[in-house]
Amino acid sequence: MRASRHITPFVSVAVTTAALCALTSPPATASLAWADDPCESNGGQVAVAPDMSAAPSVEHPLAYVACADGALLYHGASGRGTNERIPDVEADIFVDVVSAPGHSMYAVTSYGRITTVGAEAEFYGDIYPTAGVVAVEVTESGEGYWIVTRNGEVFGFGDAADMGPAEDTVVDAPIVAFTADGSGGGWVVTAAGQVVPLNGAADHGSVRSRVAPDDRVVGIVSDRQTGGYWVVTRAGRIIEAGGAPAETEQATCQDNPGGQPPFSGAVGDYHPDASARLWIYSVNGGICGFNPGA
Repeated sequence: MRASRHITPFVSVAVTTAALCALTSPPATASLAWADDPCESNGGQVAVAPDMSAAPSVEHPLAYVACADGALLYHGASGRGTNERIPDVEADIFVDVVSAPGHSMYAVTSYGRITTVGAEAEFYGDIYPTAGVVAVEVTESGEGYWIVTRNGEVFGFGDAADMGPAEDTVVDAPIVAFTADGSGGGWVVTAAGQVVPLNGAADHGSVRSRVAPDDRVVGIVSDRQTGGYWVVTRAGRIIEAGGAPAETEQATCQDNPGGQPPFSGAVGDYHPDASARLWIYSVNGGICGFNPGA
């Protein structure tokens, strides 16, 4: 059994993976809203990842999508509203997806199994069977990935190193999301807004005091330009930290069909020409793209 370190829970909080789904309107200067809903007939969206190998589009997202019925889809290849089920992949309990080089992708299940799609998504290993997996993220080179659990374990495969918090780290709720900093480190965030730096990532402190008592965190996305990050809540609030610019157009998303809370996740688009570098997605079918500071 591989050695690992995990974060000691301080309070036990039940965290469920809410179903997600995809939004439209003319794009604003700094934000976009797409009304496509890839999983409308597949039980709702569970995870979304921009295709990093595709040319960005302001008309609709080009993305890999995991649906609640276990299907994996490719969205947008033939234009707005088009979805293609990825062939030769059995339905499973997928909780996250991430883009890999060469129009390839990785998907991870709640019990730690990695599924690869595409010639350049090499299998480096997984943590099956381990319950409570919440995220997968690929390395900068595309030659490795991290698998993250709700206990704060971050397992590295390929050229990804295992990450562990300080031995005495105590958190106030389960881990719900992870983001890499682009330099070999990263952050995990709890449902209550505590952010824990890993493997040399900068400590920008917690955003717990900025999360409303009736709200909870669902995602975290690094800002590769400033070294900070954005924390996204279920109510659709985008909280900046560590020098990441504030997002002032959140209402643009929520004014569109499908863009109302609850939101269920967030993902970064690190393509150099990305039409939106921060995506958040709603239970009601919305994917909203933002360019904070633009």
